[in-house]
Amino acid sequence: MPSSLASLPRLGVLRLANNKLSGDLNSFAAQFTNPTTPAADGSTHKFNNIFDFNISANHLTGPVPGNLAWLGVFNPNITIIVPGAHGGPSIAPRALDLSGNMLEGDWPVWLLDAVPSTTSVCQCSVSIALGGPNMRLTCPPADITVSDYAWQLAAQQRYTCWNAKESRPNQLLDQLSSAANSNDKIDTTSMARGDGG
Repeated sequence: MPSSLASLPRLGVLRLANNKLSGDLNSFAAQFTNPTTPAADGSTHKFNNIFDFNISANHLTGPVPGNLAWLGVFNPNITIIVPGAHGGPSIAPRALDLSGNMLEGDWPVWLLDAVPSTTSVCQCSVSIALGGPNMRLTCPPADITVSDYAWQLAAQQRYTCWNAKESRPNQLLDQLSSAANSNDKIDTTSMARGDGG
C-alpha cells in the first residue's frame, strides 16, 4: 500500500478494491498521527481527510494498525456534505472497508471507541467492514465492558473476530458487555451498517 497516498491533502475518497494490492498497511498508517499529540515543532497534528477508505478484496497481510484511527473516517469535527437523493444537501456516510484481505493479529479494539465517538458528534453513519474468509483478526479477551451506545453500534455492525482456539469466526458481541445490553437484546431492525466484519 503506497504510503504517499496518505499525504495527499485533498484526498477524501480512496477506493482501491480489487487491485491485487499486497503487503501490509504499516507504512501507510504510519503517516497518520494522533491529533491531540503536539508535533516536534509545536504545531498540532490533524486528522487525515480520507472519510471513505475501501481497500477490500486485495492481498493485504499483517495487522490493522492503530494509526488508522486518525483517518478522516473517525474525525467527529467535520461534516462532509454531498448532493442528496432529491438534489438537496446530505451528510456523506463514512466507511472503512478492509474486508476480503488476509489481515491477521488482534481485532482492532480501538474501533469500539472510535466509531461511537464519531457518530455521536457528527450525526453521520460510519460503516466498518472487516470480514472475509481469510481474515484472522483474533478475538479480544472476553468481557470487555463498553458503553451501551458502543454495544448497540457493535451489534449494528455485526462485527466478527477469529477464535484461534476453535479455528472459526465468532461474533464480537460474545466478548462485550454493557450495563443495559446482552446478546439477547440485539436491535435487528436497525442493523444496516458493516458487513459482519
